[in-house]
This record gives sequence, C-alpha cells and structure tokens, in this order.
Amino acid sequence: MRLLTLSRVFMSLVLPMAIFVGTFCAQIHLGYEVSLFPLYMLPVAAFSWTKGVPGAVFSVLLATGLWYAGNVYTGYTYSQAWVIYYNTAARGVVFVMVAVFIILFNRVVEQHRQRMEAMRALLNVCHGCGSMQGSDGKWISFDQLTVPKSRPICECPRCAASAGDVKTDDGGRTDGGRKTEDGGRKTEDGGRKTED
Repeated sequence: MRLLTLSRVFMSLVLPMAIFVGTFCAQIHLGYEVSLFPLYMLPVAAFSWTKGVPGAVFSVLLATGLWYAGNVYTGYTYSQAWVIYYNTAARGVVFVMVAVFIILFNRVVEQHRQRMEAMRALLNVCHGCGSMQGSDGKWISFDQLTVPKSRPICECPRCAASAGDVKTDDGGRTDGGRKTEDGGRKTEDGGRKTED
C-alpha cells in the first residue's frame, strides 16, 4: 500500500515537476532557435488530470512563466518589445486549452466510471474477470455476452406509452398496440379494454 502511494505521488507531482525543470534547462541550453514549449504541455496535462482546476491553474502559470524566463535568459532580442509578451500570451493560451481539454476529458471518464459502478450494483459482476451472473445463476464471460435478435424489446411503461409506433416481438409494427398490463387495463391493437 505504501509503495502504491509513493508511486502515485511520484507520477502526479515529482515527474511533472522534473519535466518542468528539465524542459527549462534544455531551453536555456539549446537557445531560442529550438522551440521546446510543447514539452511543457506534458506536466500541464499531468497536473490537470491529477489535481483538477487548482493543478491546472498552477501548471499553466508555471509553464508560461518558465517559457518566458527561458526566452529572456537566452538573450534573444526581438525587433519590437511587445513581441515577447505576445509570444508568451500565445503559449499561455495553448497551455490553458490543454488544461481545459484534460479536465473535461477527466470528468467524462469519471461519469462513465460512476455509471459502470451503478451498473455493477445492479448486476453481479466478478471484479476479477468481468463475468456476469445471469438470472439462472450461471456465470457468463463478458466476451460471450450478446443480445439475441429474437429477444423481446424491453421498455418501461412510460416509454412504451409515449412511443406510439412500437416494434412488436415478432418484427411487425403496431400503433401503440403492444400488450401491456397497466393498472388493470389491457391495451390491444390501439384500443383500450378494462379488465374487471
């Protein structure tokens, strides 16, 4: 457990900071002729994924500041003084876009994970191999899990009522003519019969 915690700290904090420092040193060493600003996107993405919005803000500001400092330290002189600020702002916008994309992607992944956990709560799923237990008690591997074509359509009463034109089990179509039991009323071929 301790090794797992240390590896998480390494991947979420130590490695991104090492990439920041390494990219900055390489930028100073190689000079202004070699553009290394895409390498700053890696730690920005890592911080945005693991730390969320605070990590994104921190990493975007740090990446933009390091790029600016590295550019100034190399001693390159631009034709106009404002050009370095424009270039810094352009890099900052790219870093912000990367951070926003990673945060949104992380939220989508988390939503899917929560949906899967909700489905696992409804079904008996083996956490080792992913097999599911059927209603007959038999375990079926996930790869063998297919829906047969002859399986009847399963709809809740509200969807069945609002659908109007519904496919029947035998492949034909009716106009709300699916047989349903709803509070003692039986519907056949679009008409309503009351069962007493």
